[in-house]
Amino acid sequence: MGKGKIYMLPTPIGDTPVWDVLPQYNRTVIDRLEYFIVENTRSARRFLKKVEKEIDIDVLNFYPLNKHTS
Repeated sequence: MGKGKIYMLPTPIGDTPVWDVLPQYNRTVIDRLEYFIVENTRSARRFLKKVEKEIDIDVLNFYPLNKHTS
């Protein structure tokens, strides 16, 4: 089995259109991912819908990592 990779994906603050601040390469990465370690699942799901309206959020896996995570 090969080594995995971790991608740190920034999210825009406020109502700035996603593609005004993120490079196109981020879309390529996001389209290939199934697993996400996130601070807030709800915010992450909303962000992904802004990135790609056709994304099927229900098949993705979200794992919270925040101050409440043991």
